[in-house]
Amino acid sequence: MPIWGGSKSYIVDETSVFEETECVAAFSKNPREIATGVSIPLPTIDEGCSGVALQEAQERAPVAPPAVQTVSSRRMFAFGSSRDEHSIAAAACREYRDSVIGQLLEKPYITTSAKSYFSAASRAIQRQEARWQGRDSSRFAERILFWVLICLMEAVVVLPNVVSIKLSAEIAFLRGAPGALQNQLIVLGLIDFQWADARLAFAIGRQCFLGIYPTLIVGLIAMCSPTISKVGLSGPASITWKALISIAWQMLMHNGKSIYDFYYKMRIRGERLTSPEKDEIRVLQSDLIEYSSVLYKWLDGFTLSNRLGAQVSNYKKDHEDILTAIDWLLHERPRGRESSVGKSVILIGVIFIGSITCVSAFPVDAYAGLIACAYFIPLGFRIAVDVWDESQGLDDVVRVFCNTAGPSFPSTILMVINLAYWLATKKPLFNGFVGVSFWMTYGVLSLLCLYPKAWADVFMWIGAKFTAL
Repeated sequence: MPIWGGSKSYIVDETSVFEETECVAAFSKNPREIATGVSIPLPTIDEGCSGVALQEAQERAPVAPPAVQTVSSRRMFAFGSSRDEHSIAAAACREYRDSVIGQLLEKPYITTSAKSYFSAASRAIQRQEARWQGRDSSRFAERILFWVLICLMEAVVVLPNVVSIKLSAEIAFLRGAPGALQNQLIVLGLIDFQWADARLAFAIGRQCFLGIYPTLIVGLIAMCSPTISKVGLSGPASITWKALISIAWQMLMHNGKSIYDFYYKMRIRGERLTSPEKDEIRVLQSDLIEYSSVLYKWLDGFTLSNRLGAQVSNYKKDHEDILTAIDWLLHERPRGRESSVGKSVILIGVIFIGSITCVSAFPVDAYAGLIACAYFIPLGFRIAVDVWDESQGLDDVVRVFCNTAGPSFPSTILMVINLAYWLATKKPLFNGFVGVSFWMTYGVLSLLCLYPKAWADVFMWIGAKFTAL
């Protein structure tokens, strides 16, 4: 495994564009043209769906009764097997999707609250596609917001390590500093990304940067005065209320969309449709499931950079929002989910890392424990939401893991060693930011933190072994 490269290195992951251009260019494909440029008539909806993904249907046939049509037997790609033909099929599905959403919004019995939710998701889809196609550009206010978010993220790259040094929080420094390079590359990658916008910056900022501000502010205040530092980070009561505020803020950053969804869910589920009206909606729902699943499968076929991957993840969630809201409207349970064992393993990995980090940090370093507690509890909820979100594939969940918990796994092992040493000697493993052992440890952690994908693979391997039992 090369020290500064290899497929598992976040340096390669954050600096490589992979298939960005191919993926974005595919959104400009004309569904009425085949790969050779010969014009063909656009098939009807029934024709377009009936031949989709014969290959996938054949692959899934052994695990489902042939006579039963289920969500898991979704069909794929009526136009052939090449990437160009897949892109053309996806373009056709986007046209059909727009038609179905238009029909949904025109139903007279759909109330204002439901139309508002559907319209917001539809506008987000259309705006994103328009920007990928070069038909829409960021407005002045949005560009200002983008750069404000960049500045806030850059502050998080630098200030936490400064605070840890000033507070003599060696473990907090060793937990956060090795991942600073990855955070810096994420920020630079956004600046360099020609399709970046405020929504993408806000999504990545909430995921990796903005949630740390309460604990950072606590550290900055404590750093200003030795008296404040002594009182502010000592005692269960003091730590508890700071942790609760930090957790609430981080929860808002990771799961703010869930609050928005809950509000609309309560309003939409209060509506009552007649049986004929429900039947009409179910027909549209069935079509949307078909077209969305084709788009998900098509997008999952590209090897994406982290920045475009995050943008595509939001795009897929917009589609899933509409399908979820239809479930609310029909008062039905969520549709049958495809297997999420791999995603669940990543969730278990996050819970494991977070639990070990919090338990091993608090007795030795209160500030490190505060940061860990405020970080991992909301992150666990966020990963759980993605595990049960059908639009989010394994790659989407692994991407979040690699940007958040993954790089901290080596430092988690160090924290366990530090706790064991403290229990045995009543002294921390390190006493100040001096000594060869401290900086050698920092160097080793920096190297090991380069490979969050490798740690994801470790958890996947362990999960596969347990699943096979």
